[in-house]
Amino acid sequence: MKDEKEVKVSAYKQIWFWVAIVCIVIALIGVIIGGSSQSKLSEANKKISSIKKSVSEGNEINKKFESYMRNNVPDYSSYASDAAQAVIEGSTTKTSDSSTTESSEPKSEELSFGQSSDFGSESGDSKIEVTIISASIDQSIELSDDAPSGSKALVVEISVKNIGNSAYDFNIQDFKAYSSDGNVLNFDSNTYENTMPDSVNIGQTIKVKAYFEATDGGPFSVTFADGTWK
Repeated sequence: MKDEKEVKVSAYKQIWFWVAIVCIVIALIGVIIGGSSQSKLSEANKKISSIKKSVSEGNEINKKFESYMRNNVPDYSSYASDAAQAVIEGSTTKTSDSSTTESSEPKSEELSFGQSSDFGSESGDSKIEVTIISASIDQSIELSDDAPSGSKALVVEISVKNIGNSAYDFNIQDFKAYSSDGNVLNFDSNTYENTMPDSVNIGQTIKVKAYFEATDGGPFSVTFADGTWK
């Protein structure tokens, strides 16, 4: 009997030993988690303090700005109110009319050299058919004295046919040429050594050449109104 009691007591001691171990482990885990949470809380509090400080500094700067503007800009209050109203109304209009604006915007027409495209005036009386025949470097063409050193003559050959009901006022500088990287090329005044009409009569077709100052070998693009030839 004594041996049996001693065995039971030993078993109870072992159970309480492991219970104590488990409690200690749980307590350690709680301490570790608590420490980590405290560290994160401390870091969050620092960020909040920093944000509050930035907001406070921003408000102070804004107050100084408002004070300066009111003291130095005549009728600033009315101006600021009108500006704010314009922004609000503009934003509302843009939101409500976005589909209309998008659909009514003119779209650029892309063409290949040699292709023709029609262009007309708002009244509809003036209408022309424009063809950019070619755009290529011609080393034999001499540019003006104002041309940058090393420039080469880009010769753009243009055909214009009047298909409208009135004479068309012609201006060669309505045509623009662009380099391969998209930069506008300077129009060269030696262009006017060529025959250049002031107008195109009804049914008449003219062919002219314009010179531009190129600094690379292309490829080049040429534009007229909303048409682009490449």
